[in-house]
Amino acid sequence: MWVLTAACSANSSSPSPLESVTNSAANLDASTSTDTGTQADCGVECSTKFHCDPNPCLNSGICVDRADGPSCTCRYGFSGEHCETLPRTCAAIKTAQFEASDGVYSVAPDSSGALSVYCDMTNDGGGWTKILQMKDAPYIPTPAAVGSITSATISGFAKLADSRIQALASAIGPDVVYAFRGTTSPTGRSLYLWTTAPYADTSVSMGLTAKVPFGVCEGTNVAKCTAKMVSGPAYIDTAPWGLSLDDAERYFTDLIGDGSISCYPSTVGQRCFNAGNTVGYPLIQNLTVWIR
Repeated sequence: MWVLTAACSANSSSPSPLESVTNSAANLDASTSTDTGTQADCGVECSTKFHCDPNPCLNSGICVDRADGPSCTCRYGFSGEHCETLPRTCAAIKTAQFEASDGVYSVAPDSSGALSVYCDMTNDGGGWTKILQMKDAPYIPTPAAVGSITSATISGFAKLADSRIQALASAIGPDVVYAFRGTTSPTGRSLYLWTTAPYADTSVSMGLTAKVPFGVCEGTNVAKCTAKMVSGPAYIDTAPWGLSLDDAERYFTDLIGDGSISCYPSTVGQRCFNAGNTVGYPLIQNLTVWIR
C-alpha cells in the first residue's frame, strides 16, 4: 500500500496538497518496496511502503498490507501475530483449512514441542491423526515411540509415544474418539471408541477400556455412528459388545486369560488384533489406530 506525505510552500501558484499528492502518487514506481520523489514546483515528497515485502507471515500465512502495518491471515491451523504458533491437532488443521490434504504436518498438542504426524484429511470426515500401525505380525507393547509413523503406507509396526498420544487426546478434549481400521472387514467397517481413559500401551487394550462406561460403535463413517455405552468386558471385543457377529467384521485383542496382553490364540505378552471365528480368527493386517 502507499503511505503518502506532502509539504508545500504557501503561494498562490502552488497546487493544493491534495492535487500534489494525487499527481505524485501517479508517478510512483510500484515495482519497488520503497520509493521517494519530490515535486520540483512545491516540494511535495511522496513515499510508498509495502509492508508485505518481504512477507512477515510464517507457515504460508497471507499478508494483508494495512496503513498501520502488516496483518497476517493464518492458514492450516497456525495462529499468532505472524502465524508462528503451531496447530495442536490434525482436527484443528482440518477445521481451519477444509481443503487441507493428507500428509505430514507439524503439531504441538502441549508444551513439549513440535511433533510430526501423519494426518488423514479426506477419509471419514478428515482431521484424523495416526498414532499406531501394525503390518502383519504382533508387537510388544511399549510406552515409547517406535519406528516412523509419518507415512501413508505401512512398512511395519510404528507408534507415537504414549505421552504424545495422551497429549493429543487432552488437546482434543472430552469428545476424543479412537478409530481402529483394519483390512479384514469386507464392508470397510472401522471400530470407533470414545473414552477419556489415558492411553497406556502396556495396559490391557491400551488402557482405553479402563474407565467405564465408554462408547463404542462399528461402521464406515463416524458421523453416522451412535455411540453405544458399555461397561465391559475390559478388553476390546466387538462381538460381546453387540457390534458384530463372530465373523470378518469382528475386532478383538488381549482376549487370552480374559484380558491379558496377547495375540490370539496363544501368544501372551504381545498384541495383535484378530477377526472372528467364521474366517478362522485371522490376524488383522495393516491395522491402523487414529485419534480425532
